[in-house]
Amino acid sequence: MLISFLKNVKWSARFPLNHADKAGRHGTVAISATRKSGLPHRSHVYLAGLSLMLASAAHADPDLLQLDVDGNIEYQAASPHNERIFTRQELLAMPVHTIQTSTNWTGSEVWEGPRLIDVLKKAGIRGSSIRVFAYDDYSQEIPVAFIEKYEPILAYRENGRELRLNDFGPLFIIFPRDQYRDELSTISNTRRFVFQVRRIEVK
Repeated sequence: MLISFLKNVKWSARFPLNHADKAGRHGTVAISATRKSGLPHRSHVYLAGLSLMLASAAHADPDLLQLDVDGNIEYQAASPHNERIFTRQELLAMPVHTIQTSTNWTGSEVWEGPRLIDVLKKAGIRGSSIRVFAYDDYSQEIPVAFIEKYEPILAYRENGRELRLNDFGPLFIIFPRDQYRDELSTISNTRRFVFQVRRIEVK
């Protein structure tokens, strides 16, 4: 089981599964360094024990591509918590937008998915900010005004390939950083590039 897991591991100098590393270090991928070492510039090291072995099985599950939006929204659910669950089918059916940009962990790639603001509006957003939660329990607050200004997408594809849990997926909030490099490359705004998104709470 461990051997089959390691066959799917992608190697690199960065470890993007852990958002704590992302929030604390904010290093840009050293493409030249990884190329000199013979390693692909987009790979990742995932050697975190049993939890990641379970994740390796889960990341192939197509049902993982969904999003829960709860909190201060108009949508009324029958469950104890007011939430709107966007299924895989709903997310794929929404208008697709494309952003070509680099991130702190990648070169310039083509990202595809619905606009984040479109998803929030479909859920009936009533608050002024959101908190995004990732599968590793990292969370980040983003003002709605900031989202409206820079129009990020909830990317589920990179260069035509669907994102998986071990590669930033199933959803990655992508801002047009290359278009607004001075504003979106700051430490505080880099933290808003949340990957492995699983839930959004509207405040």
